[in-house]
Amino acid sequence: MTDTEYSHVNLLEVEDQAKNLGIDPAEFNIRFARVALGCEHCGVSYLRFSPNRKAHGHRHKRQEEIYVLVHGSATMKVGDDVIELEPWSAVRVPPQVMRGIKSGPPIDQNSKTLPSFAPVAADAHSAPSHPHTVAPSHHERQHLHDAPPAMAIALIVLAIGSFAAGWIGIPHALGGRNELGSWLEPAFSAPAGAGEGAAAEAAAVAEGAAAEGEHTALELTLMGVSLTIALAGIAFAWFVWIRRRRVADNMAREFPGLHRLLLNKYYVDELYEATVVQPIKAASTEGLWRWFDVKVIDGAVNGSASIVEGGAAMLRRLQSGSVRAYAGSLFVGVVVILGYYLWR
Repeated sequence: MTDTEYSHVNLLEVEDQAKNLGIDPAEFNIRFARVALGCEHCGVSYLRFSPNRKAHGHRHKRQEEIYVLVHGSATMKVGDDVIELEPWSAVRVPPQVMRGIKSGPPIDQNSKTLPSFAPVAADAHSAPSHPHTVAPSHHERQHLHDAPPAMAIALIVLAIGSFAAGWIGIPHALGGRNELGSWLEPAFSAPAGAGEGAAAEAAAVAEGAAAEGEHTALELTLMGVSLTIALAGIAFAWFVWIRRRRVADNMAREFPGLHRLLLNKYYVDELYEATVVQPIKAASTEGLWRWFDVKVIDGAVNGSASIVEGGAAMLRRLQSGSVRAYAGSLFVGVVVILGYYLWR
């Protein structure tokens, strides 16, 4: 790297990450420029909110942030303090402190300009000697936040259950006993006859003793392999993302397709959206609502009302209120009845 090497990007041309973070792009605009700029010791982001929108509050363990409001108005809560921001207000937020942002109203009735922020992130635990140099940061760490209480409690319960479940089936190689397997064993074993019970039990004991040594060796081998893979993955992640952060940036630039695949989580959400959510939505909208609800249910109700209305319209013509018409109808009826009996 030479002394004159530099990088230049337009923040509005950096990819919007709102959709990748599960946020409505129509309400929020989030662009992380650290990778695009090739930063090694700092990070800068562009955040743009719709009026009167509130972003999720979050905190960082080590990361220090500076928020600069470049347009519009906003309210920022830092810890227990609420700060009213105006254009070009700058707020530094230290690590371990909760911060949240709520955008203000539009500048005027016809204005579509949205409040915009430019957080600059730094790692407080790697304080540099130069005042303008800060430690590495990236967008994944930049906007991580604690889960809300309802989700956090559910995650804690699941974590306790996962931890406790691991003690149910401690491998024989470690001196444990598979309690769950022993409890379920009768359900997967064929019942033996009355005369075959003792012989079958003796054969099972002998076979189990012979296979115990092989099972112990296999368990130890699998545990060793899985532990080695896990530790190697942790070491590789620490080296790439903590020790040599530029390696990850170079890999993202050299393998954009793979980076995009991993960034979008193998497009599982998009696949689920296309194969499950949208078909159910289409069936619900076109089938259950517009056809069954509108044509069948509403048609039956509205059809009954139409029949009653039509019948009432016909009967209403007979109720004219004319005494002459009623007398004439009565005379015609008497003539018809007498004619019927005389004809017989």
